Amino acid sequence: MPETMTRAERQAAERAEAERAAEAELLASVVRPVGIDPLPEGALACHVCGVAVLSGLVEEFTSNTYHPRAGHLVAERVVEFRTCAECRDRHGLAALLMEANPGVRARIGAASIANHRAALALDVMAAAGSPVPGSLSAEHLRMALDVLSAEARRWAARFSPSLAEGALVTSCAERPWSWLSPDDRADVKRAVGRWQAYRMPPRAVECPTGGCGYCGIGTVTAARWQTPWTAHSMSPGGLGGSGPRNLDVSLCMTCEAFHADPFGTGPGPMGSALLEYVDPGRVLRGGTPHEPEPRGVRGWAVSGRTEPNATPWAHLDVDGLRESIRGYDWR
Repeated sequence: MPETMTRAERQAAERAEAERAAEAELLASVVRPVGIDPLPEGALACHVCGVAVLSGLVEEFTSNTYHPRAGHLVAERVVEFRTCAECRDRHGLAALLMEANPGVRARIGAASIANHRAALALDVMAAAGSPVPGSLSAEHLRMALDVLSAEARRWAARFSPSLAEGALVTSCAERPWSWLSPDDRADVKRAVGRWQAYRMPPRAVECPTGGCGYCGIGTVTAARWQTPWTAHSMSPGGLGGSGPRNLDVSLCMTCEAFHADPFGTGPGPMGSALLEYVDPGRVLRGGTPHEPEPRGVRGWAVSGRTEPNATPWAHLDVDGLRESIRGYDWR
């Protein structure tokens, strides 16, 4: 140790050396977790993917809990990391994606926060083994930030802000992301799968019960991430019919939104769904909040029809209802 060190500095250095030696001994004496290796001499782990990095800028993270293996407890500790070339390039790409989409960045606020969220999203793609795209549209970038950023896993999170059980500063990843648990790996793959579904073109999906229980439409166009049909068991009376037994029906996304609305008022969810189709945006009602009670409203499921409607609510007199709404004084 340098002769110029004070007694306090010398004691602190001795404690740090004791901790490193104790952790190295522990690492050598136990069966290491799959995907984790001893850290080579002179190297630091990448704070993102965990691989050993021999040179580069040192980043310091504070750990507020301690491993008592060295024989004493310390209230706070600084853990050092570097960033590997692959992760550094990926984070540079994240900044470029944000720069190419100023509208997305403006909605987030500070450029540093926007770049950080984009970096987290690209980290998830890398951790899942998915190709990282060199360019993204504003819409797909927003989706990546919303779906992927929260699922990010980083090596440094094992040490800061608190030390995870079994985490040793003298260890590193055998390969990028090799330290992820099976559950973590499944989570990031699932998140990337959801994001990729957002990017796929919509597809036509037929109703599993023939037609929407309300409006009777037989096929809807939905994005891959959407649930095009929702199954229900409904009483015939709730559909405007009669009978002792519940019916197994499916509702399209439009009608399901009214059925699921806990604050719905007026003619009920089915009547409200019909009125929205007949008078979208309340144009015929002059924008007033009035909800008339349509008479004779029956869902397709109790209409007696077996073929789905070509257009929503075709089993009812939609034109007649539209004319009656148009002829009423809504003032």
